[in-house]
Amino acid sequence: MAGWGAIVATREDREIIEDIRGGNVNAFEELIARHENRVFGIVRGHIPADRVEEVAHDVFCRAYRSIGNFRFIKPFEHWLSTIAVRTCYDYWRKEKRRKEVPFSAFTDDDGREVLDGILSGVAADEYDLTRRRRFAREMVFRLLDELSPEDRMALSLVYLEGRPLKEAAGMMGWSVTNIKVRNHRARQTLKKALSRIGD
Repeated sequence: MAGWGAIVATREDREIIEDIRGGNVNAFEELIARHENRVFGIVRGHIPADRVEEVAHDVFCRAYRSIGNFRFIKPFEHWLSTIAVRTCYDYWRKEKRRKEVPFSAFTDDDGREVLDGILSGVAADEYDLTRRRRFAREMVFRLLDELSPEDRMALSLVYLEGRPLKEAAGMMGWSVTNIKVRNHRARQTLKKALSRIGD
């Protein structure tokens, strides 16, 4: 039995995809198991923690529905990563339409105190440090909410994930110039949002 597991583990993505295309829908579970860490990592970097599971599920559903369109020109993981990034982008487009909490709600006295502490770099204890990190992550998401979904994804891919401009452009189906323009616009919007916090 251990030998059989080793054979399955060494199957190439191409073999698994051909099985799926041949009607073996259960083979998709093998692709999920192989690539779920990558997908969850991408989604976790773009989506609030309480929605990661749902969005990652959407990524795999989209991949399954589109598996017939996959061409073996680039590795499957690149194709799947592109689907993950675009699914995150779609999430933010929907969220932007139903924006729930205004940015100004984040500038109350308690929030201002924590932000001042973060900026000064002073943390009283581990609990306080954990609270500050949580606040900082939330603040980043709030600031990113100020951006259009397109600008948000451009900024996230290049500055938060460190992807090269060409790769980020390819993942979004945009030109490198478009990514550069969106990043410039996003940085300007964030500067304005940050200046409102100080007021």
